[in-house]
Amino acid sequence: MLSEIRGVPLLPGLSANDKVVHVVLYSVMGLLLAWGWVGSGRRHSHLLVLAFGVVYAAVDEFHQMFVPYRIPSVADWVADLIGLLVGYGIVLILALPFANKDRPAPEGP
Repeated sequence: MLSEIRGVPLLPGLSANDKVVHVVLYSVMGLLLAWGWVGSGRRHSHLLVLAFGVVYAAVDEFHQMFVPYRIPSVADWVADLIGLLVGYGIVLILALPFANKDRPAPEGP
């Protein structure tokens, strides 16, 4: 939804403001992806889960080519990836030690 906003204004004097917003918003996505990974009964590889976020960020930047006054950029995508990894890492560091307690081992392959 935020990608549909035409030309988001930056705060005066803060040229890096845009990258901070990207990092913060994609940190939330990373948090949610990791939370889903921790809470799921079936374990997929971290790379598979993170690949979803990487592809989503790339598609989001591509989509901005079609929104008036928005410009896709590799720098924004990199900021998205940093945010994704930060959020994902926070959940893994805080929740992973507790995720496997009281959970039976998975059966079968």
